[in-house]
Amino acid sequence: MLFQPKNRGVGDRSQDLSPEGGFTLIELMIVIAIIAVLAGLVTKGIGLAQAKAQQAEAINDINTVLFPSLQAFKSDMGAYPGWDKSPTLDDIEEFNSFPDVYEALCGRRPPAGRGGRNAPYVELKLDKVVVEDEDGDLLAINSDNDVIGAFRKADREEQRDPDTEKFYIDPWGYPYIYRENGSKRRKEDWMIKESSFDLWSIGPDGINSACEGPDFDEESDDIGNW
Repeated sequence: MLFQPKNRGVGDRSQDLSPEGGFTLIELMIVIAIIAVLAGLVTKGIGLAQAKAQQAEAINDINTVLFPSLQAFKSDMGAYPGWDKSPTLDDIEEFNSFPDVYEALCGRRPPAGRGGRNAPYVELKLDKVVVEDEDGDLLAINSDNDVIGAFRKADREEQRDPDTEKFYIDPWGYPYIYRENGSKRRKEDWMIKESSFDLWSIGPDGINSACEGPDFDEESDDIGNW
Protein backbone atom coordinates (compact mmCIF):
# COMPACT_ATOMS: atom_id res chain seq x y z
CA MET A 1 0.00 0.00 0.00
CA LEU A 2 1.39 3.33 -1.03
CA PHE A 3 1.90 6.00 1.64
CA GLN A 4 -0.56 8.85 1.17
CA PRO A 5 0.45 12.23 2.65
CA LYS A 6 -2.22 13.88 4.73
CA ASN A 7 -3.95 16.67 2.88
CA ARG A 8 -4.05 20.04 4.70
CA GLY A 9 -7.40 21.67 4.83
CA VAL A 10 -8.02 25.27 3.97
CA GLY A 11 -8.42 26.16 7.64
CA ASP A 12 -5.34 24.29 8.85
CA ARG A 13 -2.74 27.00 9.78
CA SER A 14 -0.58 24.93 12.12
CA GLN A 15 2.43 25.32 9.86
CA ASP A 16 2.03 29.11 9.59
CA LEU A 17 2.00 29.43 13.38
CA SER A 18 5.23 27.50 13.79
CA PRO A 19 8.48 29.35 14.47
CA GLU A 20 9.44 28.83 10.84
CA GLY A 21 6.34 30.75 9.77
CA GLY A 22 7.86 34.21 10.60
CA PHE A 23 6.35 37.07 12.63
CA THR A 24 2.63 37.43 13.04
CA LEU A 25 0.99 40.83 12.56
CA ILE A 26 0.68 41.32 16.32
CA GLU A 27 4.35 40.53 16.83
CA LEU A 28 5.32 43.03 14.13
CA MET A 29 3.17 45.70 15.78
CA ILE A 30 4.85 45.05 19.13
CA VAL A 31 8.31 45.34 17.56
CA ILE A 32 7.37 48.60 15.84
CA ALA A 33 5.99 50.00 19.10
CA ILE A 34 9.21 49.12 20.94
CA ILE A 35 11.31 50.78 18.23
CA ALA A 36 9.15 53.91 18.44
CA VAL A 37 9.55 54.09 22.22
CA LEU A 38 13.32 53.64 21.97
CA ALA A 39 13.54 56.32 19.26
CA GLY A 40 11.59 58.70 21.49
CA LEU A 41 13.91 58.05 24.40
CA VAL A 42 16.97 58.64 22.22
CA THR A 43 15.52 61.89 20.87
CA LYS A 44 14.68 63.07 24.38
CA GLY A 45 18.16 62.16 25.57
CA ILE A 46 19.75 64.13 22.73
CA GLY A 47 17.55 67.12 23.57
CA LEU A 48 18.52 67.01 27.24
CA ALA A 49 22.21 66.70 26.37
CA GLN A 50 21.96 69.68 24.03
CA ALA A 51 20.18 71.76 26.69
CA LYS A 52 22.89 70.96 29.25
CA ALA A 53 25.61 71.84 26.74
CA GLN A 54 23.97 75.18 25.99
CA GLN A 55 23.61 75.97 29.68
CA ALA A 56 27.26 75.07 30.26
CA GLU A 57 28.33 77.34 27.41
CA ALA A 58 26.40 80.30 28.85
CA ILE A 59 27.89 79.74 32.31
CA ASN A 60 31.36 79.54 30.77
CA ASP A 61 30.86 82.73 28.76
CA ILE A 62 29.82 84.64 31.87
CA ASN A 63 32.05 83.22 34.59
CA THR A 64 35.16 82.14 32.69
CA VAL A 65 35.36 84.42 29.65
CA LEU A 66 33.76 87.76 30.53
CA PHE A 67 33.90 88.02 34.33
CA PRO A 68 37.71 87.80 34.77
CA SER A 69 38.21 90.13 31.81
CA LEU A 70 35.97 92.73 33.42
CA GLN A 71 37.90 92.36 36.66
CA ALA A 72 41.17 92.95 34.79
CA PHE A 73 39.71 96.05 33.14
CA LYS A 74 38.64 97.47 36.50
CA SER A 75 42.08 96.78 37.93
CA ASP A 76 43.60 98.87 35.13
CA MET A 77 41.00 101.62 34.86
CA GLY A 78 39.53 101.89 38.36
CA ALA A 79 35.93 101.21 37.33
CA TYR A 80 33.88 98.75 35.34
CA PRO A 81 32.72 99.61 31.82
CA GLY A 82 29.43 101.47 31.58
CA TRP A 83 29.92 103.33 34.85
CA ASP A 84 28.24 106.36 33.24
CA LYS A 85 25.15 104.42 32.09
CA SER A 86 22.14 103.43 34.14
CA PRO A 87 18.62 102.19 33.37
CA THR A 88 15.43 103.92 34.40
CA LEU A 89 12.19 102.30 35.48
CA ASP A 90 10.85 102.96 31.99
CA ASP A 91 13.59 101.09 30.13
CA ILE A 92 14.81 98.61 32.72
CA GLU A 93 13.75 95.61 30.62
CA GLU A 94 15.36 96.86 27.40
CA PHE A 95 18.49 98.41 28.92
CA ASN A 96 21.74 96.77 27.90
CA SER A 97 25.17 98.34 28.26
CA PHE A 98 27.05 95.42 26.72
CA PRO A 99 28.38 97.56 23.83
CA ASP A 100 30.44 99.38 26.48
CA VAL A 101 31.79 96.03 27.63
CA TYR A 102 32.78 95.05 24.11
CA GLU A 103 34.69 98.27 23.46
CA ALA A 104 36.37 98.17 26.88
CA LEU A 105 37.53 94.57 26.58
CA CYS A 106 38.02 94.10 22.84
CA GLY A 107 38.36 97.60 21.42
CA ARG A 108 41.56 99.36 20.49
CA ARG A 109 43.32 101.49 23.04
CA PRO A 110 42.83 105.28 22.97
CA PRO A 111 42.93 107.39 20.95
CA ALA A 112 41.95 104.93 18.21
CA GLY A 113 39.36 103.20 20.39
CA ARG A 114 37.82 102.99 23.84
CA GLY A 115 39.62 99.92 25.10
CA GLY A 116 41.30 99.67 28.48
CA ARG A 117 44.96 100.32 29.16
CA ASN A 118 45.92 96.73 28.34
CA ALA A 119 43.21 95.96 25.79
CA PRO A 120 42.35 93.56 24.37
CA TYR A 121 41.55 91.62 27.53
CA VAL A 122 39.76 88.76 25.81
CA GLU A 123 39.15 87.28 22.38
CA LEU A 124 35.46 86.68 21.86
CA LYS A 125 34.12 84.28 19.26
CA LEU A 126 33.57 86.45 16.20
CA ASP A 127 30.58 84.43 15.00
CA LYS A 128 28.78 85.48 18.20
CA VAL A 129 29.50 89.19 17.82
CA VAL A 130 26.43 90.85 16.31
CA VAL A 131 24.92 94.24 15.55
CA GLU A 132 21.29 95.25 15.59
CA ASP A 133 19.67 95.26 12.16
CA GLU A 134 15.91 95.26 11.59
CA ASP A 135 16.54 93.34 8.36
CA GLY A 136 19.02 90.99 9.99
CA ASP A 137 18.81 87.24 9.52
CA LEU A 138 19.29 86.46 13.23
CA LEU A 139 15.93 86.85 14.95
CA ALA A 140 15.69 86.58 18.73
CA ILE A 141 12.27 85.03 19.41
CA ASN A 142 11.20 84.21 22.96
CA SER A 143 8.96 81.41 24.22
CA ASP A 144 5.90 83.64 23.72
CA ASN A 145 6.81 83.86 20.02
CA ASP A 146 7.61 87.56 20.39
CA VAL A 147 10.49 88.91 18.32
CA ILE A 148 12.66 90.73 20.85
CA GLY A 149 15.45 91.66 18.49
CA ALA A 150 16.87 91.32 14.99
CA PHE A 151 20.61 90.99 14.47
CA ARG A 152 23.29 90.04 11.99
CA LYS A 153 26.92 89.11 12.42
CA ALA A 154 29.23 92.10 12.63
CA ASP A 155 31.64 92.41 9.74
CA ARG A 156 35.34 93.08 10.25
CA GLU A 157 35.02 96.84 9.86
CA GLU A 158 32.16 96.99 12.37
CA GLN A 159 34.11 94.88 14.84
CA ARG A 160 36.86 97.52 14.84
CA ASP A 161 34.62 100.59 14.73
CA PRO A 162 34.16 102.00 18.27
CA ASP A 163 31.03 103.85 17.18
CA THR A 164 29.20 100.67 16.15
CA GLU A 165 27.29 99.08 19.01
CA LYS A 166 28.11 95.40 19.24
CA PHE A 167 26.50 92.65 21.27
CA TYR A 168 27.52 89.10 22.17
CA ILE A 169 24.89 86.40 21.79
CA ASP A 170 24.30 83.44 24.07
CA PRO A 171 23.73 79.82 22.92
CA TRP A 172 20.04 80.57 22.29
CA GLY A 173 20.69 83.60 20.09
CA TYR A 174 19.87 86.29 22.66
CA PRO A 175 22.36 89.05 23.52
CA TYR A 176 24.02 88.91 26.91
CA ILE A 177 22.85 91.77 29.12
CA TYR A 178 25.10 93.96 31.24
CA ARG A 179 24.62 96.84 33.65
CA GLU A 180 27.19 98.46 35.93
CA ASN A 181 26.19 99.03 39.56
CA GLY A 182 29.37 99.53 41.57
CA SER A 183 29.91 103.23 40.83
CA LYS A 184 26.31 104.24 41.56
CA ARG A 185 25.89 106.05 44.87
CA ARG A 186 22.20 105.28 44.94
CA LYS A 187 21.59 101.56 45.08
CA GLU A 188 18.39 100.53 43.33
CA ASP A 189 16.13 97.58 44.09
CA TRP A 190 16.83 96.07 40.69
CA MET A 191 20.57 95.75 41.34
CA ILE A 192 21.62 92.16 42.00
CA LYS A 193 25.38 92.67 42.51
CA GLU A 194 25.38 96.15 44.01
CA SER A 195 29.15 96.45 44.40
CA SER A 196 30.05 95.43 40.86
CA PHE A 197 27.80 94.61 37.89
CA ASP A 198 25.03 92.36 36.66
CA LEU A 199 25.83 90.19 33.65
CA TRP A 200 23.37 87.59 32.44
CA SER A 201 21.73 85.54 29.74
CA ILE A 202 17.95 85.58 29.59
CA GLY A 203 18.04 81.82 29.06
CA PRO A 204 16.28 79.52 26.61
CA ASP A 205 12.83 81.03 27.14
CA GLY A 206 13.99 84.51 26.09
CA ILE A 207 12.19 86.18 29.01
CA ASN A 208 14.21 88.88 30.78
CA SER A 209 13.33 88.20 34.42
CA ALA A 210 16.59 89.23 36.08
CA CYS A 211 16.15 92.85 35.00
CA GLU A 212 13.76 93.24 37.94
CA GLY A 213 16.45 92.52 40.52
CA PRO A 214 17.32 89.83 43.07
CA ASP A 215 13.69 88.96 43.78
CA PHE A 216 12.91 87.81 40.24
CA ASP A 217 10.87 84.66 39.64
CA GLU A 218 12.54 81.58 41.12
CA GLU A 219 11.39 79.55 38.11
CA SER A 220 13.23 81.86 35.73
CA ASP A 221 15.91 80.24 33.58
CA ASP A 222 18.10 83.36 33.46
CA ILE A 223 21.81 82.62 33.98
CA GLY A 224 24.06 85.28 35.53
CA ASN A 225 27.06 86.15 37.65
CA TRP A 226 25.18 85.59 40.91
